Amino acid sequence: MTVLTPVYNGEAYVAECIESVIAQSYANWDYVIINNCSTDKTLDIITRYATKDRRIRIVNNAAFVGLVDNHNIAFAQLSPESKYCKVVSADDLIYPECLERLVDVAERHPSVGIVSCYALTTNGIRASGVPPHGQVFSGQSVCRMHLLGSLILSAPTSVLYRADVIRGRRPFFTTTNPSADIHASFEILQHSDFGFVHQILCFERVHEQSVSSALMTFNSFLVDRLDFVVTHGSSFLSAQERDDRVKELLSIYYEYLADRTIHFAGREFRNYHEDRLAKLGHPISKVRLTGAMSMRVLDWVGNPKQTLGKVLRRLGSNR
Repeated sequence: MTVLTPVYNGEAYVAECIESVIAQSYANWDYVIINNCSTDKTLDIITRYATKDRRIRIVNNAAFVGLVDNHNIAFAQLSPESKYCKVVSADDLIYPECLERLVDVAERHPSVGIVSCYALTTNGIRASGVPPHGQVFSGQSVCRMHLLGSLILSAPTSVLYRADVIRGRRPFFTTTNPSADIHASFEILQHSDFGFVHQILCFERVHEQSVSSALMTFNSFLVDRLDFVVTHGSSFLSAQERDDRVKELLSIYYEYLADRTIHFAGREFRNYHEDRLAKLGHPISKVRLTGAMSMRVLDWVGNPKQTLGKVLRRLGSNR
């Protein structure tokens, strides 16, 4: 197995990340850390570990690249002998049984291309939409459930990939937006099954400097849900299901945009959502947004606490 950690300026957490890999009960791994021109003490820290453990190798990028490109560089480091690949983000860590449990499912079920697990995050438990019974699900059924609202597909730290799946994709992430990992899962699961371990096997940290935190500022996860349905809906949903889901998500979306506009979200926020929606073929309707804002004002006047709770419950923050 090859374990990968792409990192940029990760001095605060990368040592804990590396320690969690070294502490695994499953020991048949090599570990590649891809340093994206860090300007802090990251290189010193990872070099110290690589000097002590020959299974750890460092790749230093010649020039700084974006987040998705750095992950694609990482996937290109996959060992030719590896059957599996595990990404551990530099801010995160995996618990001692993580690799062992994920590999066990993959070994017993050759049809599985992706194995996942519950992840403990600073905002709760991720992948909570997985059906409570069963360990292997058809890729088609999992993608349908995710598109229709069950949050199943997850970030790389909670995922194990079969190595042949990675070798068959160059580059591995085919889109440059921050949800490239979920888009890849949809593409992979068209042709393979999905395995799941009903156990919390990793910890994903969200903090002010993290990518997830930045995405939450704009609620990127909401527009991502619409993106998934527009991009992949025709592969997993009927035409009617796809249209109904798009309408449902747009309804929620306009509630959110109205609320943020009333609270002066700012030009950067507006530009982000205008650009994303336009690229998805659903440019913002000023008439619809104005109508949603009017309804929002009336709701706030009538019962502000209840209205805020309703908005937060409908939006969520996970993908």
